[in-house]
Amino acid sequence: MYGSATVNAQQQSTIRHPHHEQIAMTIRNWFHNPMHRAGCRAEVRKLGTYWEHGAIYPNDLTAKELPDFLTSLCKRYANNTAAQIIIDKAEMACTIGPRLVEANWQQDTDTIFLTHVGVFPGRQLIPGLSISPIDEVNLTTCARVCLRTSADYDKEPNDDRLDKEVVRLRNAMTHNGCGLLASINDEAVGLLWCYEDLQDVWVSQLAVRQPFRQQGVAHALLKQRVASAYSAGFRSVVINVQANNDRAVQFLKRVGFCDEVVRQQRYRRRLETGVNRKRCTYKNNTHCYDNQPEERIMEQKQ
Repeated sequence: MYGSATVNAQQQSTIRHPHHEQIAMTIRNWFHNPMHRAGCRAEVRKLGTYWEHGAIYPNDLTAKELPDFLTSLCKRYANNTAAQIIIDKAEMACTIGPRLVEANWQQDTDTIFLTHVGVFPGRQLIPGLSISPIDEVNLTTCARVCLRTSADYDKEPNDDRLDKEVVRLRNAMTHNGCGLLASINDEAVGLLWCYEDLQDVWVSQLAVRQPFRQQGVAHALLKQRVASAYSAGFRSVVINVQANNDRAVQFLKRVGFCDEVVRQQRYRRRLETGVNRKRCTYKNNTHCYDNQPEERIMEQKQ
């Protein structure tokens, strides 16, 4: 495991991974590359990478190129109210970010990617806890846990949602996706989902059902994944989290995820109210698109 047992908490908080720059470049490539391991489709253009689900990652965009960039994505995502521009370089965020706000794009919560650089602290074992790899045998159970962790107080998903989630996870498993399922006394309570690149492991989901939180399940899942990654010779383990999720950020730092290697600054289209259209504006140029009823627009926002 990276680090040594002599590193204290204060020292750990200032550690920088020795391959910080290389890991940051790898993370950016995950999202700028249409062959990303998650199995989603993307189109690479001169000004950026356009993902099928609505995420747009601009390249080294200049202020001069911004109007053409906005025109192209407004046409490409005319029917997608969830489209978002994601800037993953600090220099570009400083120059392009304010201009996006002028162009009717609203800044959303940043996402940060933290890499493990410290010592994983010990914790008292949870009685009855078992952790097993996710495979075809327990895939449906995993999908059910995944949906229940995002529902209102552990709500059981309907069959249609469950079937779609199983398909999604099965597809991800064919693109280097893998995971761990946590159970307490044979009841599935949490999961960790990740993707294994050539040198790095990206933990894309760490979730525990609401009745079983604050008991150390997430700690146990992460600890096992970090240990197995280093044992297998991976360079780093990376996890992403919303920058304003203070509790999650502090938890991750306590267990050694201390080095922020990438920050993604997100911008979403600002939806107009009281009119039946949306706008994408840059200075004197206005592009109107998708004349759908306001009720549908607001429904898609929810």
